[in-house]
Amino acid sequence: MLPNAVSDRATARPTWIAPVIAGALYFVVAAVTIDLTNATRSIAAIWPPNAILLALLLRRNRSAWWPVLLAGFIGNAFANLLTRGTVTAPMLFGLANILEVTIAAYGLRRSYHPDAILKSPASVWAFMAWAGVIAPATAGIFGALIALALYDAPFLPSLLTWFIADGLGLLIATPFLISVFQGDYLRSFRAQSWRQRAEAAGLLALTAAITAIVFLNRTYPVLFLVSLPLMLVTFRQGWLGTKLALMLVAIVGGATTLTASGPIAIMVRDPQMQVFFFQFYLASLLLLNLPVAATLAASRDLMHKLEESDRSFRLLASQSPSLLVQFDRGGICRKALGSADVLPMVSAEGLVGHSFDAISRSDSWGLHQAHILALARPDTLHAVEFHAPDGADRWFEATFCALIDERGQCTGTLASIHNVTERKHHANALARTAMTDSLTGVLNRAGFMDRLDEALAHAPAGSIAVAMIDVDRFKLINDSSGHLAGDTVLREIAARITRQIRAQDTIGRLGGDEFAILIDAARDIDVEEICRRIVRAIASVPVELPGGAKLPTAISCGVGRHQPGQTTDDLLHAADSALYAAKRGGRNRVVAA
Repeated sequence: MLPNAVSDRATARPTWIAPVIAGALYFVVAAVTIDLTNATRSIAAIWPPNAILLALLLRRNRSAWWPVLLAGFIGNAFANLLTRGTVTAPMLFGLANILEVTIAAYGLRRSYHPDAILKSPASVWAFMAWAGVIAPATAGIFGALIALALYDAPFLPSLLTWFIADGLGLLIATPFLISVFQGDYLRSFRAQSWRQRAEAAGLLALTAAITAIVFLNRTYPVLFLVSLPLMLVTFRQGWLGTKLALMLVAIVGGATTLTASGPIAIMVRDPQMQVFFFQFYLASLLLLNLPVAATLAASRDLMHKLEESDRSFRLLASQSPSLLVQFDRGGICRKALGSADVLPMVSAEGLVGHSFDAISRSDSWGLHQAHILALARPDTLHAVEFHAPDGADRWFEATFCALIDERGQCTGTLASIHNVTERKHHANALARTAMTDSLTGVLNRAGFMDRLDEALAHAPAGSIAVAMIDVDRFKLINDSSGHLAGDTVLREIAARITRQIRAQDTIGRLGGDEFAILIDAARDIDVEEICRRIVRAIASVPVELPGGAKLPTAISCGVGRHQPGQTTDDLLHAADSALYAAKRGGRNRVVAA
């Protein structure tokens, strides 16, 4: 297959090369065209030389146009002087031709970058408009006026002849010449395998052979047969092959038509009309094949870019610490890309075709809700945390966003999943630090109150109790033994209370020497006996201070059992009132509210 070679910017070459090529080629092609079409006294019925200048200008900056245009003007003047034998006509026709080429080049370069011209359907239609209509129509007015003044040729027929000859000449020859001057065919040949070269040569030979058969046939006008190999070349060989095949048709068909032989001569008797008919025939092939070739080329480029983008995306996703999962509206995974380390218990491919249960069975409802919210509010992101599917102590976060198609319709969601275990553990550690008393290691006031509120919100009335505890004569301990001794006493008391309570009970330090215990009082638990055991454990063994001295300590405890209708404050007030009753009753004892 002939690939669509992307034009390279012209490498550094001597600046005189392009003007010399333009002048020499223009002179040869113009002289041959005038001679073959017998246009020594009027406007030629076919005029491809301007395509040489246009193809060169489209690849150059505007500042480099004038040497090429000047060389073309000189080549045109000498060709006209050689074939027509006059001086005035070459100068005037040359100016009209330069005007035509300049208009076409300016219009195309204003709308498209040089690398984008004739590379998309839109640029092909723009090329046809500027090169096939606007430029030849404008220059044709001047050309017809010149023919009227110099040769007394009728204005309208001359205008029509110029318009058809120059317009079709530009349309047919320019695309091929652009590729020739850019070296596209040479690069394409070097890039192909021998098999691809053989296929390209075979298809082009087939096109030339069928064209020869059609145009050498003097019996049946079967011009439509040429479009068959042309279309095959278009689909198999692409943009470059199409332009080369069209030039083969132009050369073979033009040679027979200019010699008044072939199917066109059968249908049309007038030689000039034969040339017009053949040009219109080529134009129809051009209009049929060039847009198709450009569309195919654009599609191939898009597919190539999509493949590169997909490969890059897959590589990026595989190196990223995230897993990207695409769900349809029903919540079924359609595609999954990313690192296998994110969800090591399930592969990305293993998610395809499954719903949220495959990601986390225990938290699938939360994942589904985030998916639903993303569908309902496409302009926002929706994140949800979930446990590892295997039940391990790993946490993940999935962030859902809606997928919108080109019609603005929401087709599903895309979830970005990444491991947040470290962040979660850090957050939990911070939460524990914020809720923990730094001196004793038990819950602080905020932590205990949070745990108490949660218990009251869910526990039946009467199933929990609160014990309020004060260290007896703690101020005296601080005053007589120092704050370091006081801290030691508080740490030891917290440790002894912790050893005496059960796993389902909770201890907290509310501040100073005040402690509280949240006791699970369900199943007829004797709360007062638990508290008495704690009081005995504190008083039975003195606290050993850092210096080795031993300090007897005791606590007072007030117990309040939760009653129906009680708030948190009510329960704490009841336990606190019982505590003060214990202190008034002699300390080192338990009193129930």
